[in-house]
Amino acid sequence: MSNLVTGDRKNFLNLAKHWFHIERINPLKLHDENLLLGGFSLKSLLFSRDPNQTETNKLIIDVWNELIKLIDSQKIDPIVDSQWYLDETKEAMMRLQERKNIGKVVLIPKLKEKDAEEAVENTEKPTTDETSTNSTSK
Repeated sequence: MSNLVTGDRKNFLNLAKHWFHIERINPLKLHDENLLLGGFSLKSLLFSRDPNQTETNKLIIDVWNELIKLIDSQKIDPIVDSQWYLDETKEAMMRLQERKNIGKVVLIPKLKEKDAEEAVENTEKPTTDETSTNSTSK
């Protein structure tokens, strides 16, 4: 229940209210329009408490390695819609949510150059405590 209802008042009445407002999906309409509703939890796939999980992890790694080989040999060519730095994750997620992408939306695991330079500058500048300590020790 705690995952379904947000806020301070988590009780069955709020849960029922939340459930009542959820849009219902008609399976016959999905079938008639040749649509599919699907998904999976990557977290549960990778971090399951199942004792057989090591076999699943090995399978995932093997499949991933095969995909990398296919990409390297140019037998498959994934279409990249856009690339985003980590500090642009919100915008990248909005692009996905609004269905504006045609292809992969890639997150680059680093900050934009400008932000990265500022982060380096901030770490290189001595603080006032360091400056006063250095000047008194001379």
